[in-house]
Amino acid sequence: MGGSEENSLRQREGQGRLCVRYSGALYDVTKFAHRHPGGRDWLVRFSGQDVTEVMHSSTPHRHSEGAFSILAGYRVKGVAEDTPQQETSTDSDYSNAPYYSAQEDSLVDWSRPMLSQIPGLGENYIHWVHQPVDLNLRLFQSDMLEWLSKAPWYLVPLYWIPVALGLLWASWATLSAEGQPVFWNLIVADLRVTAGWLPILVVVGVVLWTFCEYAFHRWLFHMTPPSSSTFFLLLHFLLHGHHHKAPMDSSRLVFPPVPASVLGGVIFCVYSIFVPRAVAEALFAGTVMGYMAYDLTHYYIHHGSPTSPYFARLKRYHVKHHFQHQQLGFGISSKLWDYPFGTLIPDTD
Repeated sequence: MGGSEENSLRQREGQGRLCVRYSGALYDVTKFAHRHPGGRDWLVRFSGQDVTEVMHSSTPHRHSEGAFSILAGYRVKGVAEDTPQQETSTDSDYSNAPYYSAQEDSLVDWSRPMLSQIPGLGENYIHWVHQPVDLNLRLFQSDMLEWLSKAPWYLVPLYWIPVALGLLWASWATLSAEGQPVFWNLIVADLRVTAGWLPILVVVGVVLWTFCEYAFHRWLFHMTPPSSSTFFLLLHFLLHGHHHKAPMDSSRLVFPPVPASVLGGVIFCVYSIFVPRAVAEALFAGTVMGYMAYDLTHYYIHHGSPTSPYFARLKRYHVKHHFQHQQLGFGISSKLWDYPFGTLIPDTD
């Protein structure tokens, strides 16, 4: 290590900065540490050390092109002129994608709203969107639309807990009313549903959400849009593409209330087709509870440093989905449906 790099490292560490060395260059990753997909503790463990071998090793995992792209943005200028090696992971579903960095992405202008630029990407879109960058992006030119497209994590319980409680109250009031029994037509027989069924219906609603979570994520959010279709390119980017492009943008990790309410309304209408309204209300209350757990879990595994084994495993699993296996690992709050549908990410990867 050169003298200038050693002096800069000691000076920054004396200021409480978190730095690592890679391929002969110095990187100040202080601002990135809390967003590090593997958790801040991993970076702290290697503070001041050379991480070249670690980043190319399979332990804890082989880093993707996106990881090296993000690292490039934190190089300390004027200390060393080496740049990160760009290594393609053969395990990646997008291993043939061109290499993009936040600084060198010539396909889009990051100073402008992104949505208007998506149609112009055409056949480059699907590769581009799966090359993550450590940036916050703007979707809309309109300030109002941009505000509606974002949401802090705490808005999820503030908005949806009253909805779930209201649904439970409405369902209980109907199911417990004397002289007005609720019968559920099961084709072979009519089942009388009473207030005592509420806990069971809520649990079923939670389980139904886990399937909705998997189905939406796999078959809607991860559809491959036709490169010639402006509508489908924009739909893909609005629904989920923007999250894969900028996975560390904390303002876009939970669903904003407006689109979430539209999606919730669709689910409730589907329930209402098959079951009595009071039953649908109880099922949907459970679905809302499952949704809240999902969205808060998603935020936590992106921006938290889990200490419990369960959430630590979920975080590692979801990191692999973003950076290595974008076409596997569609379960977020749970791996439940990845097992029967054969989309489980192997533990060995």
